[in-house]
Amino acid sequence: MPASVNDNNRLKERTKGDPLLQVELTFRSENGKTRVTADNWMFLNPNGADKDKCNLLHTPDGRRLQNKLNEMR
Repeated sequence: MPASVNDNNRLKERTKGDPLLQVELTFRSENGKTRVTADNWMFLNPNGADKDKCNLLHTPDGRRLQNKLNEMR
C-alpha cells in the first residue's frame, strides 16, 4: 500500500505487492435513456492466483467513493 495509507487500514495486511484499482461501469437502457452504474474494485494481490478482490464501496469510505463515482456520471 502507498505510504499515505493509514496504518489502521484493515486492507493493509491483505495487500501483497502493488494493488490494482479497477472501476467497473455498467450501461443499460431504461425507459429510452442510458443508466450507468459503477463499482470500484481493488485487487489486493494482482499477480497471484487469488486476486483478493475487494469492493471499495463496501468499506467505511464507500459513501465518499460513491459520491465521486456519481460526479463522474
